[in-house]
Amino acid sequence: MTKMIDILEDFMNLRKYTFFRLDGASNIADRRDMVNDFQKPQSKVFVFLLSTRAGNLFSI
Repeated sequence: MTKMIDILEDFMNLRKYTFFRLDGASNIADRRDMVNDFQKPQSKVFVFLLSTRAGNLFSI
């Protein structure tokens, strides 16, 4: 379940913050791209919303 991430996502959208969301529905290619983009020093992404459900599927 990712209900808390859904609430946080709504808040981020309301405040117009840039964010990435990674959960069990994210595919591997998108995951790698999101992590790489978030870690760049010039990244404009404010927060990374991460579900523990995605942890078993994540590999780089």
